[in-house]
Amino acid sequence: LNSKARSTDGTFDIIIRSSDGVHGSVSNTARVVFMGFNNATVDNSILIRLQSDGVKSFLTNHYLSFLRIANSQLAGLGTGVLLYGVFELNNQTFLVAAVKRGHGQYVSPSGVATFFQ
Repeated sequence: LNSKARSTDGTFDIIIRSSDGVHGSVSNTARVVFMGFNNATVDNSILIRLQSDGVKSFLTNHYLSFLRIANSQLAGLGTGVLLYGVFELNNQTFLVAAVKRGHGQYVSPSGVATFFQ
């Protein structure tokens, strides 16, 4: 999934309809929640090293629970965790994250790092 530059948040519902010609048609709905980011996001981000079996394992097994737990614990600091990067390097998995407040403000990287320690 790729996106053009976007400065505002948005939620998009995608309906996928398919048929193999043998069985009845199938429809699935996917919701994409997009949080806008810019240079201030990058400036206020931290790098988190995970103990995970890789990006695929994290996204499949832990991503949603990670966001739920982090957002509930950080509710007093900001509006939510903005997780905008995940990658593997030398058999380690890393996340790039920031905590966004209202009106384009962010929690300082040191404040976010303290929470995740």
